[in-house]
Amino acid sequence: MNICKNAFRAILAATLAAGFALTAEAADVKTDKPVQAAQIPIVIEAETLHFNDSTGVLFADGNVIITQGQNKVMANHIDGNTKQSEVWIDGQAHMLQPGVDLTGNAVRYNYEKQTGSMQKVAGMVDKQRVAADTIEVLPNQAIIHNGTVTKCPAKVPDYHVSASKVEIWPGEKMIFYDAKFWIKNTVIFSLPKYQKMLGTGSETEFPTIGYNSRNGVYIRQHFEYPLGDHTSIYADPAYYSRSGFKPVYGVINREKTFSLSVIKGSFRDADADWVKKDPEIKLETVPRKIGSSPIKYTFTAVSGFWQDGAIRSWHQDYLLYFTHDPIQVGAKSKLSIGAGWETIRESYDHSQRNSPRADVKLDTKWSSKWSSSVAYHYTMNNEGLFAFNQADMGKELDFGVIYKVDRLNSIGISHRYDLGDHRVYDRDYTWYHNFHCWDMAVTYREKRKEWDCDFTVTRW
Repeated sequence: MNICKNAFRAILAATLAAGFALTAEAADVKTDKPVQAAQIPIVIEAETLHFNDSTGVLFADGNVIITQGQNKVMANHIDGNTKQSEVWIDGQAHMLQPGVDLTGNAVRYNYEKQTGSMQKVAGMVDKQRVAADTIEVLPNQAIIHNGTVTKCPAKVPDYHVSASKVEIWPGEKMIFYDAKFWIKNTVIFSLPKYQKMLGTGSETEFPTIGYNSRNGVYIRQHFEYPLGDHTSIYADPAYYSRSGFKPVYGVINREKTFSLSVIKGSFRDADADWVKKDPEIKLETVPRKIGSSPIKYTFTAVSGFWQDGAIRSWHQDYLLYFTHDPIQVGAKSKLSIGAGWETIRESYDHSQRNSPRADVKLDTKWSSKWSSSVAYHYTMNNEGLFAFNQADMGKELDFGVIYKVDRLNSIGISHRYDLGDHRVYDRDYTWYHNFHCWDMAVTYREKRKEWDCDFTVTRW
């Protein structure tokens, strides 16, 4: 039995192989057993620490910190047993893991399995703000029971999702059961099951509202329902006051290295050009590195019937694209480089278009107020049968600058210059405004004499 009190911080180091050691800062503390070679050690720091070598029983009191690799549990008092590889905390505790930052009560934590539970909990899981009656933390997953999820930091969130259970795979996805979707204190709709993908470019679970000069006022929404671990069905209903109801729906299978989807519906690109896919099959690989080099590649294959007015064609599109990891240029700039080869075939006119591509972009943050970007895009044979998602120019030079006026407002000016025809193709002026947890962007496209407005939840 060993005891270190008050003036000394004691440290217990145990390994997953069941070996452990007890040491102290500014104190000489001994153990009855030799220390085995550490694999993933657990370290317990406290002002007062008691450990029984024969039974494995321990307790620690006063600024207790339990550390194992990148995982930490902090509390004022803990009890545990090294033979069971467990600690438990009846009072308040703070749990930290990569992507997890939680505070709650009644913690149970197994440091060998790296699993635990906590009650009356609040905090962050993969950039999502969560609150729950109970949460289970696993090495690669968190499970919330009777809780809420939001990205809005307000005490009463502008929006949130409540559910009887939420399964969170950090960096991958969340699945909600008996989900209710709230705007402030009002439920706007509910679903028995809902899946949300996480990561860059993922769809928001709340409606997006906006206006476009060509299509009028619009509202669109994304719904996704999981059918299994990898497969889900989804729908993107959208209504435009001038273009009417334009829904999209499909099924997608996401594997570790690729995704395969079948989609059907009407699609709009950034230039407000439309195409109807009836249907389309799409195969897309995830970015993969070439050996240990800084170069990644993706391959995309599309095959389906496209329709624009009287033109209906079996459209095939194959793209192999390479990117270099972002290159730091000085202290303020990052350079992005990409290049690839695209082949497009159309049954309508029996054409085949081979199109080498190259893209270079330099992003610079000059100060807390000013940022800019300069980009060059090259697309050979850019004119095709459909306007949808087609490069507007063969050789394009872009320049944009954004000025942050204050915490809530920014203004931006962007130019797209056609190097082939030596003319400014687009000049856009944008006002960005943050409504606490909602973002609005209003753009005037000078060359087209068009307005575009987009209002959606903040993508933190």
